Amino acid sequence: MEGALTARDRVGIQDFVLLDETTEAAFLSNLKKRFSKDLIYTYIGTLLVSVNPYKELDIYNMKQMDLYMGVNFFELPPHIYALADNAYHTMLTEFNNHFILISGESGAGKTEASKKILQYYAVSCPSTTLLNTVRDKMLMSNPVLEAFGNAKTLKNYNSSRFGKYMDIQFDSQGECAIVSSINDRNDWKTVKNALQIINIDEINTNHLFGTVASVLHLGNVQFDSDSKGHALLNSNNSELRWVSNLLGVDAHRLQEGLTYRKIEAQKDQILSPFTIDHAIYARDALAKAIYGQTFTWLVNRINESIENKDEECLRPGDVTDLTFLERLEEKMGNHPHFVTHKLADKMTRKTLERGDFRLLHYAGEVTYCVVGKRNHNVATQFKSSLLKLTEILMAKEAWYIRCLKSNESKQPGQFDEALIRHQVKYLGLMEHLRVRRAGFAYRRKFEVFLKRYKPLCPATWPHWRGVPADGVEVLVQHLGYLPDEYKMGRFIKGYMTRGQAKSTDNSEYLAFVRQNYLNRLKGNLPKTVLDKTTWQTPPAVLTETSEILRKLYYRLMVRKYVRGITPQKKAQFQLKLLTSSIFKAKKDSYPQSVAQPFVDTRISEQDINMKVLQMIRDEHIKYSVPVIKYDRNGFKPRPRQLILTKTAAYVIEEAKIKQRVLYTSLNGISVSNLTDGMIVFHITCEDRKQKGDLVIQCDHLFEFLTKLAIIANKQNAIKVVQGSIKIEIQAGKESAVDFSTGQEPMVYKAKNGHLMVVR
Repeated sequence: MEGALTARDRVGIQDFVLLDETTEAAFLSNLKKRFSKDLIYTYIGTLLVSVNPYKELDIYNMKQMDLYMGVNFFELPPHIYALADNAYHTMLTEFNNHFILISGESGAGKTEASKKILQYYAVSCPSTTLLNTVRDKMLMSNPVLEAFGNAKTLKNYNSSRFGKYMDIQFDSQGECAIVSSINDRNDWKTVKNALQIINIDEINTNHLFGTVASVLHLGNVQFDSDSKGHALLNSNNSELRWVSNLLGVDAHRLQEGLTYRKIEAQKDQILSPFTIDHAIYARDALAKAIYGQTFTWLVNRINESIENKDEECLRPGDVTDLTFLERLEEKMGNHPHFVTHKLADKMTRKTLERGDFRLLHYAGEVTYCVVGKRNHNVATQFKSSLLKLTEILMAKEAWYIRCLKSNESKQPGQFDEALIRHQVKYLGLMEHLRVRRAGFAYRRKFEVFLKRYKPLCPATWPHWRGVPADGVEVLVQHLGYLPDEYKMGRFIKGYMTRGQAKSTDNSEYLAFVRQNYLNRLKGNLPKTVLDKTTWQTPPAVLTETSEILRKLYYRLMVRKYVRGITPQKKAQFQLKLLTSSIFKAKKDSYPQSVAQPFVDTRISEQDINMKVLQMIRDEHIKYSVPVIKYDRNGFKPRPRQLILTKTAAYVIEEAKIKQRVLYTSLNGISVSNLTDGMIVFHITCEDRKQKGDLVIQCDHLFEFLTKLAIIANKQNAIKVVQGSIKIEIQAGKESAVDFSTGQEPMVYKAKNGHLMVVR
């Protein structure tokens, strides 16, 4: 079988299980190679991977259907018909129930895949008058449900806005519906025809269209505001009359309901006028409620029309009050993918209303509002339906179709590798492939295996009276299989007892889990010491081992990294570490400074006046930088050089030393928490003749202050201040530097006499 498959695989590999290497790169390369030749289907064992081509392919005709009927699953190239046919024939031979689970994101082709399966079953089943009627109703339910339940979204032009479960009970069925085109006129005819087939008479059809029309007209209702800001209906109220006539509702009562809130206090009723925003919300909520009830009615009529709710469609709705949100916060508050106004940080909170909650979905952030006019029991109804569906599916054998979007722009021939890699990851296709290659995918229950193959061995035919597993052992030994050619499985028991001590039942499963985890870990190890998120989450049985391996691996990376650090880089790290201890999480511009290297000095000795050099040479220059100094009287800006020696800081104007600040007289250094470069030196001022505090602006603030902290041993003297910094202009005379944020950075003397710094 493998040889035959390989011979046919002229374009890539038809079954991912046969890939030479099970890497993500090899998986994507094979998918892309086949997609380029319009081969949109590929197997992972019996799982079908389908890539949406966004164009019509001539592979769904009667000839193709006939070709795949009654053929072994791997005998022909991968196709959705092969999966549909084999699910059907497996059901017949094993006398059990099956289901096909189609998954993928919006626009990946799930609805189209379900249509193809239904059409195949319709054609492959025998034809009788009764069965044709049921079949036609089931097929025609699709255009009706799509016409009323689908919508254009950012992800998909024709996105299903409801969940769908179809339960087909086979004995015999037939015929295929014509695929609807995108032509509006043809679609309209198809929908009207479909409504007739599913037994919705002309009166109810007219009511249905009238209700839909009322929703459209309701959306056109506009509001004005009076002098008090209360909502008034627009003077052109023809839209309201249309809604009133279509719904059979009194126009005055409808107008009142859209512009007033009714408050019941004991036996009295009080009308409180809406604002325009409230009125718009009420209008939209009414439209949603009408349409939601209409769609539910339509689904119920379809189910009644088909022999036992063969199709069940439900939509979750918004709840009616904030208590639901509070319960969500209690239950989900610690989940990283859930956020509300109450739980959000300062920036995120601005984008959320108090009644909103946000889910960090794989396809993007989705925000919901809990405030609405919904039925109180919708959430409970949805939960109950979901539990019922789960019970139904758990009693059946599964077949899987994973649908992938080839690109976001829905263009034919485009293969967006990054988008498809993302889908491959969240659909777990690589994990599924590894499990298939490990052999677990080909298991059969001992009872089922024995029932099917017992005629091959005299000891098991016609009945085996002992334990089924022993009967299987006898059967395979009779057929001449060697011990290394088969394995007696305990997969299920091993999984169920995975949390218990090692035993006969779970030993093989635990060995597989360990090996699988170590293989995944080997291929996805962190690349840098700073990467703290890549490490693979271990299964429970390997938690302790994983932690030991993680520590060892990071220790190894740290050792390798440290050995490669040069003396110059080490000196930089030491400076940066000090900078971090002073400014991290305190000054807003600190994060931008991390990647900028510190230099030895910003002014070379050639650029310092010779007279100044001669005066301070004995003190040894350690660092120098250009600054702007602000005069104490008037705060006029003056360009200066600031030189640090081993004993003092010098403010230089060309050949003059304008101020000498001994480190011993430096009481403290203040900076703001904003992104500015202002620095205040607080200097001991004992009499009026002495100059007071020094105010400067420096473009290299972090570098300068780090150097100063080391040279003058002033690490603890540097303070990050919010709001204002008080300064002493001279003994007994005070002022301040005030800080604020604005659209443009400015530094100027304010009316109150302070120096104002705007960032």
